[in-house]
Amino acid sequence: MKMPDIVAKNLDETLLAKIVQSGNLAYLSETERLVYYFSYCRQLGLNPMSRPFDYIDEYKDGKLVKTSLYPNTIAASQLRDSRNVSTKILKEEILLDGEIYSVLVEAKMGGRSEQATGKVGIKNLDCKAKATAMKKAESQARRRATLAIVGLDAMGEGDNRSSVSDMPPDCWTPDLDNKLTAIATPPQIRPNWEAFYTKFCDCHDRCETEEQLDKLIKWAFAHPVYKAYPEHHSLIEAHLAIAQERVAF
Repeated sequence: MKMPDIVAKNLDETLLAKIVQSGNLAYLSETERLVYYFSYCRQLGLNPMSRPFDYIDEYKDGKLVKTSLYPNTIAASQLRDSRNVSTKILKEEILLDGEIYSVLVEAKMGGRSEQATGKVGIKNLDCKAKATAMKKAESQARRRATLAIVGLDAMGEGDNRSSVSDMPPDCWTPDLDNKLTAIATPPQIRPNWEAFYTKFCDCHDRCETEEQLDKLIKWAFAHPVYKAYPEHHSLIEAHLAIAQERVAF
């Protein structure tokens, strides 16, 4: 997977290689994690301000050995919307004599499908708590099926999760804020000038009366493509001047 330019510019190449190979963010500083987080969100088309990822911390002998990104239900919802993924419940079961509630969900995208399950313990829960637990299992299954269909099912799960909002405030600097704003803002794509110019020239060549020319002028000057290309205004105005001379005779 190719990393966005903003990541390559702000992370040491050795650290970046370790992240690509292992997915371990424990090597990064708090600031570097934020840069990576925002960049990865943008690469997947997710809104980083909605916190679609949590961090999973893995410890060994009381020492942090790995930190990885966990796509949560917010990420799954945005992925479904952006990729036209549909989900439906295929089966619900009560297992182990009423101890476990299990739900099977199918996700579809195009001609492909994936299935995933969600399970929660419901023994000795009152009605309200049981309904909440069953809803959690359904969300879990939908999330897993969604991640599987879009190819992110390898990203882990765990209980030691923390949010990006838990970052210490002293890691935020004006420079970092500018970088993250640049990452979170999608590039502006200007409309197609060639299509507009071709249509304009075609209409221009067919103008025979002042009324037709007046309509062309109003159409061209109000068109969003014309407004998006101020560097071409003189070209359009030159064409219109020629047309005005032609229809005047």
